[in-house]
Amino acid sequence: MEKGYRQVTAKADPFLDMLRHGNAVISAFKTHRMQNDMAARLLDKDGKLKPFRTWMRDVKDIASHYTVRWLRTEYDTAILRAHEAAAWRQARQEADVLPNLRWMPTTSASPDVIHKAFWSMKLTLPVNHPFWKKHRPQDRWGCKCSIMQTDEPVTELKGLGKADRIKPVPGLDNNPADDGMVFGKSHPYITKAYPGAEKAAAKTCIGEIIQDLRQGHPVGKTVLLGRLPEDVAEFITSRGINLNTKDVYISDKGIRHALRNVKQQAGKAVTEKQLNMLPDLMDTCEVYWDDMKKNIQFVTYQDNEIQKFVVELNYKTKINGKKDTVNYFVTAGKIDETTLVIHKKIR
Repeated sequence: MEKGYRQVTAKADPFLDMLRHGNAVISAFKTHRMQNDMAARLLDKDGKLKPFRTWMRDVKDIASHYTVRWLRTEYDTAILRAHEAAAWRQARQEADVLPNLRWMPTTSASPDVIHKAFWSMKLTLPVNHPFWKKHRPQDRWGCKCSIMQTDEPVTELKGLGKADRIKPVPGLDNNPADDGMVFGKSHPYITKAYPGAEKAAAKTCIGEIIQDLRQGHPVGKTVLLGRLPEDVAEFITSRGINLNTKDVYISDKGIRHALRNVKQQAGKAVTEKQLNMLPDLMDTCEVYWDDMKKNIQFVTYQDNEIQKFVVELNYKTKINGKKDTVNYFVTAGKIDETTLVIHKKIR
């Protein structure tokens, strides 16, 4: 992925960190899917555990599917889409000089018939034309088309017919230049994930962010931490607050604040392990309402201590590079049980 991005720009760019993070998200979902597919074959038809050699034989096709057949396709596609993400961002920056984009011919030995309609007519349109929201290079598996900046005249959108009605394939319908996701959220690894995949992905990504923070500063990475439980959402609504979403996000900035040195030195910081357990505990832990600050606090009991995790409601921030209004983890800390009496317990 980084190889494709560096082919366009060698500059230090925080966006590259977003692409790495996006890859970590999809990799976590893929790993969870593969593990569960394999686990489903642990038992024989009588419900008995298979011998290891038998199970290895029975999951060989699954391993081949995820780590051989599809892996090469995903690798090639990741490089191409990262390359195009860099090219797209550069084109937007230079649109005042080169205002248009041309769909360039594929380098594939087996051209995609849908995309052929675009490059064969030398389709040229402004950088921000609505067409690019519907179609773009690498929105189909195996596509090796590209875009080129130009100041040549635009072409008319006539004669596209069927090609204009074909939608991008799931997982490739986003523009990585916008959200930093080489593979989008419509990918089957995500949409057809097993229960618990989101929590597993969140924990994997939180761990990755913690590792990154040891080596540098926050760059704007965000992770879907979980969703507000129904009873909590109903309580918030009863307080006259209309939630924009039930999604709860955590960022590298919030994680750094929760784990910062000054808190650790005062003995008030949660541990990395305790923070990483939050996705698993959100649905069942105690939740409190702070009537003065209008936020909620998830309260956990781990390692014979009490921790609170503070979430601001309808918080305006950037999620994957886009402005959004979400419920946002702001900090965490160890607390004394007596401090809970000043807040209303939701559950």
